[in-house]
Amino acid sequence: MEDWAPSRLRKPYVITISEPGNKVFIPDQALLATLGLSIDTSDLLPDAIIADVDDDVLFWFIEVANSDGVIDEGRQAKLLSWAQQQSIDPAQCRFLTAFLSRGDTAARKRLKDLAPNSFAFFAAEPGHELAWYPL
Repeated sequence: MEDWAPSRLRKPYVITISEPGNKVFIPDQALLATLGLSIDTSDLLPDAIIADVDDDVLFWFIEVANSDGVIDEGRQAKLLSWAQQQSIDPAQCRFLTAFLSRGDTAARKRLKDLAPNSFAFFAAEPGHELAWYPL
């Protein structure tokens, strides 16, 4: 994500990153509270939430697919529901699944499950992004 965010977003700002031991990093909890946002870590916790704080704020929900865990339609619906509960307009929400490469096992297995209106990023090809949306 260190390669993707600065090249894709105008003013990226990390809101939270999920960690294996501490589901929400302690400094992130303070920022979430300041922003008036709350995350139920038992039900909904993307690997990262990054905001693009340019003229119009966009919230990027990011999942890193090491073996599984893509933003499929069910996950996208939960994230959109959470956003609405936090008074975030669904039009401000974007979704990204990150893979190691297009040939990686996780990508070959789960790329077919990506939700419409989402994106995929491949660390092996940091200058590209895959967009999946209906025509």
